[in-house]
Amino acid sequence: MVKYKRLYAKFFGYGIDDWIPCEICGNTLNDVHHILPKGMGGTDKDHILNLMGVCRDCHDKCDSDEIPVENQFYKHVEFIMDAGLFDKLKEEFKKKPFEIKQSDNIKEEFRVKLLKLVS
Repeated sequence: MVKYKRLYAKFFGYGIDDWIPCEICGNTLNDVHHILPKGMGGTDKDHILNLMGVCRDCHDKCDSDEIPVENQFYKHVEFIMDAGLFDKLKEEFKKKPFEIKQSDNIKEEFRVKLLKLVS
């Protein structure tokens, strides 16, 4: 299993044989999506704040911006909160901050709110 998928499974406590839901629609997870794509360069994109479990259909919608980046982050943070893991997210963020740059194609107001929420 690749590093970012291991990181995702470990954060949520998923085992190899567990059924894992898509964070957007609730169907069966097929992939772990980088909300801010690795191809954009910059800081390490393999951070739990940037890793979202999705089904194939939702992954395609995320990649095509049918589901905007801001909505992906909202759904992801909501999923983490619903799982009772928000404090764990904040601890992870303190250990290894995730930098969201202005050049990451998200609105500045949203970027500031998100980083303030998790720090």
